[in-house]
Amino acid sequence: MTLTLAGITLHEFDVAATDLLLCIEGWVFALLLARRPAMPARLRTLAVALFATLGLSSLLGAAFHAFFPEKAGTTGGYLVWIATGISIALTTSVVWTLDALLLNHRALSRAVSALVPVYFAAFVGVLVFVDYRFKTIISFYAPAVVALAVIAVRMYAKSRGREALYLVLGTGLSFAAAAVQVLKVDVHPQYFNFNALYHLIQGIALAFLFASLRLLQPELPQNPQDLQSRGRSGSS
Repeated sequence: MTLTLAGITLHEFDVAATDLLLCIEGWVFALLLARRPAMPARLRTLAVALFATLGLSSLLGAAFHAFFPEKAGTTGGYLVWIATGISIALTTSVVWTLDALLLNHRALSRAVSALVPVYFAAFVGVLVFVDYRFKTIISFYAPAVVALAVIAVRMYAKSRGREALYLVLGTGLSFAAAAVQVLKVDVHPQYFNFNALYHLIQGIALAFLFASLRLLQPELPQNPQDLQSRGRSGSS
């Protein structure tokens, strides 16, 4: 659906608008989490980075759909698309690091910290120099989300807690959203197509992820700095 507002032509308005709403949602969640000093510092940093980068990729996606009807066929469209891919590469790096943190495995966390920059560089290198199609982006992004889903199921099987349940629902809905996009399931092919429906389902998934991270915070181990700070405050 194409609209003209105030003399500005907006292509794929339903897709661009839902992408913009995802951006706002992600940045609001990032701001709310940044204002929670009770969260362990590392978890808070990762959670804020996750929603901030998701918001950025959604904003770039909104611009790509609204202003570049020829997609990556123009120089501007290509540059915005590559920027979108790089922002998703940043999100992927955050998800891998979050996976390691939720596993609560010190050696694995160190390994992930060493490998994430390499993974990011490979992601961006393939995107820029080999293949910039969406399936390339998904092939790099999906393993991190699959790992998060496995961790979520493992956590729920062990604790039956709401925080784990919300994480299962969030990752599960992300896969459902991806299925809608791959299968091109439309509500309406002109007014609300499969990309818009994908964004809607993804928005619900992000809400569950946000709820999960807020509830998970008391359960995760503190950083050594946090423990030292707590010890000082307890002895005073």
